[in-house]
Amino acid sequence: MQKNKATITISVNLLEALSRVSATNEPDPAPIKVRQIRRLSQVVSALNVIATSFPNAYGWRFIDAESFTKLFKTLAETNAPNGELNSFYWRDMLATIEAYTVMSVWRMVDICQSAFRCIEENAIVPSAILARSALESSVQFVQDARTITASLKQVVKVDLNASLAVNKELELYLVQTVYATRQSDSEEIYKSKNILTVLEKIAKVAKNQPIKEEYELLCEVTHPNFLGRSTYIMSADRDSVDGSELRILSPENGINSDELLQSSLWALSWAIEAQAESTYLVQGAVRDLIKVMPEDIPTRR
Repeated sequence: MQKNKATITISVNLLEALSRVSATNEPDPAPIKVRQIRRLSQVVSALNVIATSFPNAYGWRFIDAESFTKLFKTLAETNAPNGELNSFYWRDMLATIEAYTVMSVWRMVDICQSAFRCIEENAIVPSAILARSALESSVQFVQDARTITASLKQVVKVDLNASLAVNKELELYLVQTVYATRQSDSEEIYKSKNILTVLEKIAKVAKNQPIKEEYELLCEVTHPNFLGRSTYIMSADRDSVDGSELRILSPENGINSDELLQSSLWALSWAIEAQAESTYLVQGAVRDLIKVMPEDIPTRR
């Protein structure tokens, strides 16, 4: 089967930008932001390994809630053994988890590749906006991976041939996560979680990482605030007589560009690494459950 070709590439221009923003005169160890930026090539390679492991056309066996409930009820009414019920139930759950994971990885690749192209073209503001999106996506997936993995680990401990093991909490969590939306006319069950709440939770787990600080800065650039416009100030010469400044504006990158570039590269690097590590976490939990899954029994429909 043809493999997915969507990967993140790092060009010579991007490597030059990395070298510029990661340079520091401070003694070792380098500041944590700089150390994360220096890891960019490494973390990109890790995510690319995952992305290229997915087929170019991934098949998601989807069953809507009404049909699933009907099929499950039919199996139960025909006195199907617990192993068959659990197999039907958990294979559907794992299909949703795997599809969500694949889509999340491809989303991260798309966002970061576009951000890097912006950086190569010296488009600092767009790259910062995309870096913010990457950071939001990664903290959401980290939170989801932790929840999903913890739930699956509990299922692995159960003898799936001996007793029925359903998890209504995980069902609801997946519905609210995979199908999340902020559209005003959507049903309450699909309303997406507040990303700030999620970010704060992950910031407490990822100690010593400047997640909140960098996110706030990237938000300033994303919103039509002064910081996002100040990148077009090339210089500011103060008049010694009246104290005024002559500020030269230009569409080129100005006095705040390097600071924003560093924040963008840190966010992209952290987001990519977090996505890769969390993906491996979920994949491991899925594999562990599949290993103890009852042998396939022809499902009666």
